[in-house]
Amino acid sequence: MRFLSSLLSLLALLGCSQEPSLSSTSATSANERAEDAPVLAPDSSRLLERSRELWQHKQAGDWIQVYDFYAPQYKRARPLGKFLAGREYHLYEDASEPLILKIDEDRGFVEIHVQWTPTHPILATVDNQTEPLTQILDEVDEWLWSEGEWWLARNHRLSELRRTHPHLWKSEKG
Repeated sequence: MRFLSSLLSLLALLGCSQEPSLSSTSATSANERAEDAPVLAPDSSRLLERSRELWQHKQAGDWIQVYDFYAPQYKRARPLGKFLAGREYHLYEDASEPLILKIDEDRGFVEIHVQWTPTHPILATVDNQTEPLTQILDEVDEWLWSEGEWWLARNHRLSELRRTHPHLWKSEKG
């Protein structure tokens, strides 16, 4: 315990040092490089790539990888442990090829159709339940362009989105 206490004290003293550390120099250099880098615009091919990757992870049940696709705002509001709760009871298969409905400035909307089966053990106790409860889900993933990358903002049911975002289906002409 004394050793840990001494180590923490030493680290605190080093953190108060007036000399720049390697990490602060590296951070400054990284910031300068970032300022020199061109600002990327929302890119439809990158959006499709991200969507394909997301659904590969969902179908594989790689939920921690799926969580990494979410926007930082989502992650702040929903910590990993809360996100993972119950995910193991969802099976996704046969996802369709993603279809970009629209890119609206920094928002992208991607339609996907996927076979979903709930696999919770309690379903086995339901009377007269002889077949899986498999459904085809018609989803639209809403993506946010931020800091040169597409981040998953939220998922919508296609039927809900037709009511709440009808502009996605309107032509930009006239």
